[in-house]
Amino acid sequence: MGQVLHPQARTTEATRREIQNSQEGIADLAKRFMMNFQQIKADLCDVFVWIAVWRDRIRYWVLSAQEVKSNPYYSTGQHRGNVGEGQLNVRDDNIQDFDQFEAKPSELANDIRVAFLRQSTTNR
Repeated sequence: MGQVLHPQARTTEATRREIQNSQEGIADLAKRFMMNFQQIKADLCDVFVWIAVWRDRIRYWVLSAQEVKSNPYYSTGQHRGNVGEGQLNVRDDNIQDFDQFEAKPSELANDIRVAFLRQSTTNR
């Protein structure tokens, strides 16, 4: 069965094949990535949970809405006319700046509660 791609996918067939067939580990593959979490409505949520999935690793990040809005990698004005919406860019050259928000799967529920409390105390 063929692969279904998003209409705006920018990777070439050769790039997709290289990634699929790569024997490199996470450290080497991570040198060439950009994750763009889009359509973030930070004023409508208290806590955000992001999940990144690689072939050999899954990472979770938990941020309060205020931490998202004040993050240097968060930008508003994602699309013309969209009000109150932005995007957060996680790249190979800034992923270490998100280490403080990383959560272990077994502690995810607690980390969400803690982020909510951070959000609640920030808004007072």
